Amino acid sequence: MVGLALIGLGLALFSTPNISAILGSVAPDRLSLASAVLGTNRFVGQALSVALLGAIAVAQLSAPAGVSLTAQIAATGEAATFVAGYRWALVVGAGIAAAAAAAAMVSANRGRPGLPGDTQGD
Repeated sequence: MVGLALIGLGLALFSTPNISAILGSVAPDRLSLASAVLGTNRFVGQALSVALLGAIAVAQLSAPAGVSLTAQIAATGEAATFVAGYRWALVVGAGIAAAAAAAAMVSANRGRPGLPGDTQGD
């Protein structure tokens, strides 16, 4: 429960300023387009991450294709194997999130006058 609360708090603290910064950098006549692109990117990212991390978690099971996950675990008793696969999926997800955070920090100050990393006016 604490983990879910931390995720909710982190999303609340990140999403609003992030969306505000993105939409604040767009001309007023392009706000609807920018909002649509932002929403589309968010949903595509969520769908791809669920697909990728779900595939990593299920890849640990050895049942043939076409058999439901519940049936595989019930028939083989591989609940511990699925949990281990889920753990790998979370590690991969954390690695992707860390790489994205590092990329965001590196690129955050590029091209802004007066900030470190500024290459304008040289």
